[in-house]
Amino acid sequence: MKKVVVILVAVLAAITIASSARAETSSPQKQIRKGATGLTWLSNPAHAHFGTRRSRARAYIRSRRLFFLGLRRAGWYDAAMCVHGKEGSWDDTRNPVDDGGMQMDIGFQTTYGLVYYRRWGRAYNWPDWAQLHAAFRGWSARGWWPWPNTAHACGLI
Repeated sequence: MKKVVVILVAVLAAITIASSARAETSSPQKQIRKGATGLTWLSNPAHAHFGTRRSRARAYIRSRRLFFLGLRRAGWYDAAMCVHGKEGSWDDTRNPVDDGGMQMDIGFQTTYGLVYYRRWGRAYNWPDWAQLHAAFRGWSARGWWPWPNTAHACGLI
């Protein structure tokens, strides 16, 4: 009887450890998607009446942290910041063709950030996280080729 109890405790401990490890190691893509979904929902004025001001602020901070943690875990954030540093500011309007901190043209914006384009217009009006999310989606599909000169200068291609 004592051996059975010890074995059951060991099995339960193993299951608990495995499930907690699985929860902590969700894929970076899932973290990015969950964070971006939360930020998109929280930034929608139609949803402003849900929750208290404080609870919404905490949820925004958690979603933003989850999003950026996912970008870092994917190994993409530092490279993107190098590209961004050579492209322009987040609200860059100087270039009539390319907008925002990742210099996205209209086709790129509507392909990889249509939700943001519909809500805020051109990319220089988007928050930094929305620009990074669209750029990450574009990078997932096309690599660093939408930014050939700066990606080459950063040693990415």
